[in-house]
Amino acid sequence: MKTPSAPKPTQIFISYSTRDRLAVDKLADDLRKRHYPVWMDIDEKGLSPGEEWRKELINQVKASAAVIACVSPDFLESEYCKLEIDTAMANNIPVLPVIVRRVDLNLLEKFALDKIQHVDLTLGYQPGLRKLLGVMPPAPLPIRYYLQRIALGAGGFGALGVLLFLVYLASQQGIINVTPTATPQPTLAPTPTESLARFDVQVAVTPFLIDPQIDATQSDEINDLMVNFSSDLNELENDPDTSVTVGVRTADQLQPIDGETETERERNASAFATAGRYEIVVYGWVTLLEDGQIEIQPVYYIPPDVFPDAVEITGDQRFGKPIRLRRITGGTIANDTIEQLRVRSQALAYVIRGTSFYIERGYDKALQLFERAAELEGWGETEGREVLDVLRANAHWQIARIAISECRPEDALPDLYAAETLYNSAIETVDPPDDEQPSIARAYAGRADVNAILAYWENQADIINCEPQYAQLDRLDSAIEDIELARESDDFLTLPIPLRAQIDINRMRVVLSRWQVRDESDADQISDWERAIENSGAAVLRAYETETNSDLLTLSAFEAYLLRGTLRIESAGGDSCDESGAADFQAAVALPNIPAHRLVFAYDNLGLCAEFAGDVDAAIEYYRAALDNAQTPEDQQRYVCYIAALENRDAPPVPECQLDEPTEPTADATSEMTPETTTEGDS
Repeated sequence: MKTPSAPKPTQIFISYSTRDRLAVDKLADDLRKRHYPVWMDIDEKGLSPGEEWRKELINQVKASAAVIACVSPDFLESEYCKLEIDTAMANNIPVLPVIVRRVDLNLLEKFALDKIQHVDLTLGYQPGLRKLLGVMPPAPLPIRYYLQRIALGAGGFGALGVLLFLVYLASQQGIINVTPTATPQPTLAPTPTESLARFDVQVAVTPFLIDPQIDATQSDEINDLMVNFSSDLNELENDPDTSVTVGVRTADQLQPIDGETETERERNASAFATAGRYEIVVYGWVTLLEDGQIEIQPVYYIPPDVFPDAVEITGDQRFGKPIRLRRITGGTIANDTIEQLRVRSQALAYVIRGTSFYIERGYDKALQLFERAAELEGWGETEGREVLDVLRANAHWQIARIAISECRPEDALPDLYAAETLYNSAIETVDPPDDEQPSIARAYAGRADVNAILAYWENQADIINCEPQYAQLDRLDSAIEDIELARESDDFLTLPIPLRAQIDINRMRVVLSRWQVRDESDADQISDWERAIENSGAAVLRAYETETNSDLLTLSAFEAYLLRGTLRIESAGGDSCDESGAADFQAAVALPNIPAHRLVFAYDNLGLCAEFAGDVDAAIEYYRAALDNAQTPEDQQRYVCYIAALENRDAPPVPECQLDEPTEPTADATSEMTPETTTEGDS
């Protein structure tokens, strides 16, 4: 990881005469709405009485990305304004002249502004503002706006928690949906699992599928061996910790998960879990190799649609490398083989118990149990234990996510670093440096989440009132690289479709975060980032169209519309609403079974688009819909204020309402640019 570079300046310094305060305040408010941090000497972050004005003004100018010179006759007579402009020019900080009151343009030479293209707000405020925004540096990532409007979900690499939060362009066709073929289905005995309904988590431990080429004598011997393997799993119901209860259907009551290939067996495990209403299915197979040796491969499966908050641990996962069945003289199975199976069974019991807590959001307890599985002796080589590395990393990530959401970033960092180390361990085990093909999508996707969250929360000094002030670009770039590696991994297409869709959603989030803090040095990447967001959005929507009855894919489709709509609207500029972006938000609210707290953001954006279009009635209706779905008193008050302001635009604003003004200028907007005040003094 590269050493984080110093943050680029983001604030905009406004140099002005206090005689122009009304016009300047309006400009400053419009810049803040577009997420620019503005510095003025009367700002809440500005100068206090007794400070050394000249020194502080110089320091603030030097700390700015640009200086807006609010030109008027009084501005051109101000000693302090001259100091501010001279300081900016001496430090190669862009100066943007803005005419706020009519002035003889020949006088701009006094401040060396006559050679710089200016914007004249007195000729029309909105056109002038658009022209100004077109030459300003990009606004920094609007953390509060981004968290409020597009902070997504909460699960796993699922979610960037507070963000939060992730195919090369050559493979833009996105998710491939494999149509199931007719294969023998396992039978349940009995069906359904009514007797397990009283448990929080229902587990099926099936017999392992034995290769038909293995003779009957050896098959009987292996079956006896697998009875011992299942013994620890069968004891899960008897765990004294009853905070999360586990019910087990044992192997003697079930048939093996059948199928000629791993893909068929996983598909059948999924059907088995659905039919029997199991949250976890333990199965496996025993294979006769070409050299006559026999291998045993334990596997477990968790259906993704059952646990949308834990999608990162769902699907089919091999539990460790295959165990080679070794015999001693006389044909007896060697003790070390029996011991390997015993240890693997005990570890799997810890993992299933830990997973039960995980899917019930008991991440601390889950981590303890995953750690106990990892501490067991007898695993042999590191190879095969990457599943435990990823599980432990996921638990650390979830613990950190909760700390971040509760504004405890200092508590989150140790877990984030622990997760990063474990994801690295899994990647190094499966993908050594000389291996050109990535092979562990879960670990790359998880590490992308860690990098994305550290981009905002790693530097404690840059968090003010629980709001990160800037993003570490190297961390965001690493997150993008990791999510691309996840999409490239040769096991990516073996992941459950909802999990692949979630990885695409994460790709959209992280790339959009990076796109929002772009500058001129990123010019050759901007179009690639935009295509990545569009392509991942299309992939998620294609996946949803294949399984419209999936609640998890429905939610992913909603997030895809929301993220793609945000890109399209922000690409159009700060004072318009792209039609395709608005259409995305319309499509989002039309989806079924979307949680109310997510619908708020789509209706909020639709209301904003209606305001941009000057359709006050439509804006009111959208804000009413947002109000109906708002979950917090703060959100409810905000939409009450929006509606009140739009319904009676001529009335003074309610004191407790801090509203965004409608985008369309009022009839006297131009006259506001030529105020007459009696306030003395300059900045």
